[in-house]
Amino acid sequence: MKNNKGLTLIEIVITIAITSIMAIAVLTMFNISITNISESGNKTERVLRIKEEVDEEIINNKEKTTNTDKVKVTIDGIIKDREVDGKIIEIKDSDIKITTFVPNKPKSTK
Repeated sequence: MKNNKGLTLIEIVITIAITSIMAIAVLTMFNISITNISESGNKTERVLRIKEEVDEEIINNKEKTTNTDKVKVTIDGIIKDREVDGKIIEIKDSDIKITTFVPNKPKSTK
């Protein structure tokens, strides 16, 4: 009766192959995750830059009342189709577009 306590060469090769396939899968997922994180960071920086441009545009147009736009506002149960004067501000950068409406100050009713 033989007492075999070791592994055969085929068992070792199969173990290395399975481990390699699992390592490749994990490294691929890791690489994709790093790429997505980097792209998300770049997009966030572009959005923040565009937001700063929108903020500057709002500040620059605060005193100007020329070229006003009208927007209909509806709040269910409270306001129906009220027209509001103001300025539509739109800033674009490749695949990002930010649009906002800045209402004019209401005229006093005294």
